[in-house]
Amino acid sequence: MAIMLALMWIVPLFPATPKLGPIYQPITHMVAMSFPALLIVPALGVDLVMQRVRVRPLVLAVILSAVFLALYIAVEWPFASFLMTSASRNAFFNSDNFVYWMSPSGVEWNHNWVPVGRDQPSLRQQLGVALVLGAISSYVGLWFGTWMTKVRR
Repeated sequence: MAIMLALMWIVPLFPATPKLGPIYQPITHMVAMSFPALLIVPALGVDLVMQRVRVRPLVLAVILSAVFLALYIAVEWPFASFLMTSASRNAFFNSDNFVYWMSPSGVEWNHNWVPVGRDQPSLRQQLGVALVLGAISSYVGLWFGTWMTKVRR
């Protein structure tokens, strides 16, 4: 995260102009990445759970997934809302820095919440899928970590 932030703040200091069309954005400097996701808070929550909770790996995987998802939503949702406001359009948050091929409608779309269509799953369903996939990923990580502790040179 620190490397991404450093690159986000340093790369735009260098001048550049696009040489390949279509060019929709007036770019005069190199374009850096977006502000990184705030993964540090959910990672701290996962570390605390790993230190304090002693249960079977399958149960621990579900707990880790739930903790990560809850903390990620609690931190990232308000921060994402802030990044969509005009207050974040500065060099520190870099939320108004777009690649040259992004169309004007894409820039406008980037600053608005897109409503969920009728044929798309609801937020509750999407969170359920995220919880299940996170539990599977956590279980695989726990299994691999246990296996790695048994490896000897």
